[in-house]
Amino acid sequence: MRRRAKLNGRAVAPLFILILVAALTFLFPLPREQRMLRVVAKAAVAAATPGDKVAVVGNSVIGHVSKCDADRRDISAMIADDLHRPVVDLSYGGQAFEETVNLAGMALRTPHIRRVILPVPIAGFADADAMDLQSQAFFRLAAGPLAMNDIGARFGRGIYLSPGIAERVNSFTYKGKAYPDYNGVKTQYFEPERRTMPCPEVGGRNPEFMEAYYWINFVKPDPWPAHLADVRRLAELPSAKGRLTIVLMPMDFPGVRKMPATLQADVVRRRDGVLAYFRNAEVDVLDATDLVGPGGFADGYCVCGHLTESGRSAVAKAVAAKVGGAG
Repeated sequence: MRRRAKLNGRAVAPLFILILVAALTFLFPLPREQRMLRVVAKAAVAAATPGDKVAVVGNSVIGHVSKCDADRRDISAMIADDLHRPVVDLSYGGQAFEETVNLAGMALRTPHIRRVILPVPIAGFADADAMDLQSQAFFRLAAGPLAMNDIGARFGRGIYLSPGIAERVNSFTYKGKAYPDYNGVKTQYFEPERRTMPCPEVGGRNPEFMEAYYWINFVKPDPWPAHLADVRRLAELPSAKGRLTIVLMPMDFPGVRKMPATLQADVVRRRDGVLAYFRNAEVDVLDATDLVGPGGFADGYCVCGHLTESGRSAVAKAVAAKVGGAG
């Protein structure tokens, strides 16, 4: 069974009373931030509940289950079962990269969370200014002075109340063909695939679009140096020693390997550049980018990293081996 942390009547730590007040002040009116408030509440429960718990943060990749899966456990549940330890799931669909990193930072400041799993997608390093101003102000208070929480720098880049627009969700042109923005892509390309996807799932069935979409997700946007540095800073915190496991999440290499050799090489080069950054900084990361084989990806047409049961199991077992082996 999935293990979950439960409130046992102990008083919530003063830090998390402050965090909850801040969350209500800054975030509650916005639907996206209501999801964030729920995971902050989970962190508060973990702060008040004794026990050797693991926290997992992340976006929809953590919780997504394919319609074709017999095993309906998500990644957090699989990790809990493999480790035989309770897991606090701090993930939600649509969680921005910056939110994920900040929530991991909060978890490292939380009593009774002994391990923090930080799954990061390679594409996420390119998404700068992905939070609205309320979220950024909240995390500056709750998670500390990371570069992604620098409000003055945000204003200097001309980003004010609303989030910036990630390059990979804008309209773009690849090999002379124009593609719409993300909303247009969902209507024109994703929805027909979703409606007709068989079981077991197959990858995207429009090779021309898939090549362009791998390129705009995995190749075109450069990683933001401040995001790489923030993850490094998190790993170097005294509170992270022996507690933080950074996971570079699976990329759809089975699909990429069906593409032209030049695109394959560009994707590998982008992945290797991120790996080299952390290795040169002596930051230990679990490289799961090429861990998942054919049949391991769900919704392959969206290049969003969703996994089938075999893919989720592979990630969970790799994380459990890493965390369990570290003691």
